[in-house]
Amino acid sequence: MSEFLTGADLTRKIREIVGGENVKCAVAYWGDHGFEFTEDWMIVCDIVGGSTSSSALAQLGAPDNRNLKHVKDLHAKVYISDNGVIIGSANASARGLGDAGHYRPLLEVGTFHRHGGETWTQAVEWFHELFEEANAVDTMALEIAQQAYRPPATPFSTSRAEGGIMDFLDLVRLRPEKFSGKGICFLFCEEPSDTEIIREIAENCPDQNEHNEILSWPRERCFTEWPEDSLDRLQKNVIELYIGRRGRRVAQAHCVVRVFRDRGVFLTECPSKKLDLPACKNMTDHEWLLIDKIIANLRDEDDHLGVIITAEEFANYLSEAIEDGL
Repeated sequence: MSEFLTGADLTRKIREIVGGENVKCAVAYWGDHGFEFTEDWMIVCDIVGGSTSSSALAQLGAPDNRNLKHVKDLHAKVYISDNGVIIGSANASARGLGDAGHYRPLLEVGTFHRHGGETWTQAVEWFHELFEEANAVDTMALEIAQQAYRPPATPFSTSRAEGGIMDFLDLVRLRPEKFSGKGICFLFCEEPSDTEIIREIAENCPDQNEHNEILSWPRERCFTEWPEDSLDRLQKNVIELYIGRRGRRVAQAHCVVRVFRDRGVFLTECPSKKLDLPACKNMTDHEWLLIDKIIANLRDEDDHLGVIITAEEFANYLSEAIEDGL
């Protein structure tokens, strides 16, 4: 029997495996795993890839645990015991398995195979061959691991991260569903609203009160000349981000209250309640550098900026900007 697993189901199954007897793990990277480790476990890891901490190795009994070994360039994630075998992508770390802190687990997958089956037997044989070829995690190996280790990416503002609160863009990048689940999209725009269009809409209102209301609508809450495909992406809540030509920074939350699709217009007001998110107005200089880079990519061939994107799309832009070295 085999079973495809992902997310929390995968994490639960991995913990079930390592809770069994005769545990064998060929898992590349080890961090804050939360396992109830015992020194009869047989473990093969990687110490030069930069993702196994010396403190995690010490928790696994290094440098005195003869059952703890390492192989250069190991990238496998195989968990074996009498409860079965998991072959997948999740490392033995907070990012691979998830924790109660501010790191969200990565999207991991794996397959479970029952104890005694063909796949389980092949995995056990492969593991023992690997274990025989592996090197002990001795004092020198611990020093190598310490020099090679690179901590996982943390929120831009360390002080706020230590307080358990992510910076705004970190939250978008790592948890876009927190935004999309609240009906939030992101708007990048620099063109002023066309007051003539607003005036025409007001003139066509049969109700005098509505006419006066639209005419007096705050200009920073009026958005005009938007194509239909952009209006299709519009959500109830909008976060506007923009850096002006002279360096003026705009980070403003909107609640959409009126949409005139035939005129490409929507009107907003200040949200009546907080969106339960970090204040985007308190973004760091580093975050604004990321936004500036993204804005440059969002401009069209005429250097015009007017885009509405989803939280997931914004998260992808942020990840790409970080990977490009900012």
